[in-house]
Parts: sequence; C-alpha cells; structure tokens
Amino acid sequence: MKKIYVPGIALVAILTFVLLSVLSVKVSADTDSGNPFQAIWGAIENLQEQISNIQLIPGPKGEPGPNTFPAPDFESDWITLPPRMAVIDVPHNVGGNVEDYFIEVTWMRHNNTLTSHQTAADKVWWEDVEPNNIQIITNGDVTSEFKAARVRIWKIQ
Repeated sequence: MKKIYVPGIALVAILTFVLLSVLSVKVSADTDSGNPFQAIWGAIENLQEQISNIQLIPGPKGEPGPNTFPAPDFESDWITLPPRMAVIDVPHNVGGNVEDYFIEVTWMRHNNTLTSHQTAADKVWWEDVEPNNIQIITNGDVTSEFKAARVRIWKIQ
C-alpha cells in the first residue's frame, strides 16, 4: 500500500472547506430567505420587544433610616467678630484626642447668609485646637464681609 503525504497547510485547507460546506448547508436550511443572519436579527428584535414591555413596579417602602447627621458634641453661640485682627479663644470641653474631631466653622455675613467656606482671601479661620479649647483667628477687616462665626465640633470615634 502506498502512503500519500499531505502537507499540514493543505490538510487544514481541506478540513476548513469541508467544515464551511457543512455549515453553509445547515444555515441555509434554517433560514427561509437564505440570509444566515436573519435568525439572529429575529432573536434581537424579540429581545428588544421583551425589554420594551418590562414594567417597573416599585416594592414596598422600607423602614426609615437613622437620623441624619448627628448633633455636634459642641456648638458655640454666634461669636461677634472684632473689626481688626484678633485671636478668639472658644472653650468647648469636648475632651479626648483632637485627631478624632470634625470641626466646622460657619460664618455669618451682614445679610445673614451663612457660609462654611470663603471665596476671597482667608480672613477667618480656626487653629490651635485642644481638648478643651479652639481658637478663631481673624485677619484684616473681617467685619466688612462677616459679622459673626459659630464653631461646631463632632467627636468621631
């Protein structure tokens, strides 16, 4: 018996031709119009119709969550700001580690609007926080823009 040698590339080409021939017969048998993608488009259109018909029905309302932001451990009264540079001590007695503090200073403008940040050059800020005291620093003519400040401290544990 004589052996026939078929190079690797030729073998791959022959197998690919046979496989494509079988698949094209199968696909053409599955579609009426001869377009092999018609069945895929039909499935996509069916899915789009199903998605369009989905109705969102909300479930029952859940239990109310916890209170919003907790009350501060310290809240000062409104502190009238002096017209010129000053260091104002604000005793608070929160205690503990000052690295666990969240500090907010709110400034009141002359029209009684409030802000917790400044848009111009820093004129009022806090510093030197201690377990029982914090300092409000004013620089320059702060009374042209602000009339009072309030300090709030939360101890984050």
